[in-house]
Amino acid sequence: MILFLFFCLFGFSLPYFDRLLIKNDFSKRYSDLRVSGQLEISHFFFKLTTERFNRRLTSFGHRFSTFSGIFYRIGTCFVLILFVISIPFLWFQIFKILSSSTSSPPDAELIVPGVNRPLSHVIHVLFAIIISVVLHEIGHAFACIAEGGSIHHVGVLSFAVLPGAFVNMDLERVANWGRVRIFCAGIWHNILICAICLLLRHEEINLTGVLFEKEKGLTVTYIDSSSSISGSYGLQRGDVIISANEFAFSDHSFADSMVQIRNSSQTGFCENMSNLESPSSQDCCHEESLTDLCFRGEGFQVCLHARSIFESSQSYCHADSDCADGFSCLVPKVNEEIHERLVIIERDTHEHTVLFVGDPFELIKTVSISPLVPKYFISAAFVEFQIKLLEYIFNISLALAFFNSLPSVALDGNLIVSSLVDILLPLESQKDKNLLLRVVTVTIGTFSLGMYLLLQFIFFALHN
Repeated sequence: MILFLFFCLFGFSLPYFDRLLIKNDFSKRYSDLRVSGQLEISHFFFKLTTERFNRRLTSFGHRFSTFSGIFYRIGTCFVLILFVISIPFLWFQIFKILSSSTSSPPDAELIVPGVNRPLSHVIHVLFAIIISVVLHEIGHAFACIAEGGSIHHVGVLSFAVLPGAFVNMDLERVANWGRVRIFCAGIWHNILICAICLLLRHEEINLTGVLFEKEKGLTVTYIDSSSSISGSYGLQRGDVIISANEFAFSDHSFADSMVQIRNSSQTGFCENMSNLESPSSQDCCHEESLTDLCFRGEGFQVCLHARSIFESSQSYCHADSDCADGFSCLVPKVNEEIHERLVIIERDTHEHTVLFVGDPFELIKTVSISPLVPKYFISAAFVEFQIKLLEYIFNISLALAFFNSLPSVALDGNLIVSSLVDILLPLESQKDKNLLLRVVTVTIGTFSLGMYLLLQFIFFALHN
């Protein structure tokens, strides 16, 4: 939350910093950029354009123009297939979301670090966006040069913290099919990025099999400092954890275990009743305590030391019938309205088991977990960072490829439609039909995308 507020304050203050720098004549170079219009700044937005890379991009493009021509022709075939199926597939996803229950997540969901992903993933997301967007725009630039166009300038921008890039091209002398290949090139690059990520992930998984163990538990790679489970008595970075309540991590993932713990009733402990002091039917544990909890049995409740009960317990349970003769199931009293649960996280060392009282979803959001348990000195966090970065690059590149293939306003699909319609219905001879087909196609694509994003935002708001 603090980081979010910082970004909001920084984004809102950009114009004021800009005026301060200009007023105090901070830098002649900065003032020149602002006066020439190469640098634009407003609330939550900045854009910087430059011609510095034009010569290098043009030289590189001409050097490999023959290869580029073949390369982008092949890519255009794949992108046009995606272009044709994009709207039917999007509506398939829309109907799937509408027909499914509100509790089941859609196939694709919005990713917001700190909300439905650990806050530490913000680094992965930003790197993945920068890599995916820059390589997307490089595709447009190289295809433009291969088709005989020229580059005016390139630039970077940021809107609401999200980074972006763009290429401004002169396509006046480029034929319609050449324009199609240029507009498809960025999408083609994103498709290839996805394929490379899959290949690297496969090879990395083979390598990790030599250096790490799997199904031996989970390694804690990051804990947010604001998490209730951080601190000297909580989880530590590098801990290897083997279970949460009755869920062993050899059979369940960390996230699935937390979801099941949250959605099921509180787990209890089988305890020998002869070891307990006389239970009471009245309220218990009146005073706030960091170590004691109120436990309920059949017809009674008693205040007990939570760690002692767990350590002396015979097994987990949900009712007396789950326990042996002479044992009763003692269930911790928790606040069901806020999904509070007592979660017992066991480590594979002789260190104390960690007891957590709160919403299990907090652990999903604030703790990063790796399925890799190191055999040697190599850190699981380092390898997990690379694997997670590849996952985000794959997901964001896939999203860029798919959404840009849609014939929607402000996306590459809109430009692809314009060029294809100009081929089918030349603007000089069939202007009215040309414009009508463009408007109808782009309207359908824009409406479809808007509908899908609206449903995604609604689902996100309801479940986070």
